Amino acid sequence: MLGAETSARANVNVALVKYWGKRNAALNLPATGSISLTLDRLGVQATCAFGVESDRCTIDGDAAAGPDADRVLRFVDLVRSEATVGA
Repeated sequence: MLGAETSARANVNVALVKYWGKRNAALNLPATGSISLTLDRLGVQATCAFGVESDRCTIDGDAAAGPDADRVLRFVDLVRSEATVGA
């Protein structure tokens, strides 16, 4: 597989009415709805490169490390397994 790089931005989301329970814990899908608002000027951007020598991740332009990198790269692994793409 050739190396690939992708970026995603997540804005701050404030829950006003929180849902309870999950219908699918692995995919983090809620059992019921909620009411929230999103703040468009506050957020974080993550960029991941994978399919190269090793997976790499930056968060807001800085190399991710520790729990932050682990969390993002676990998600990359989930996407990779669902897409049946080799490591």
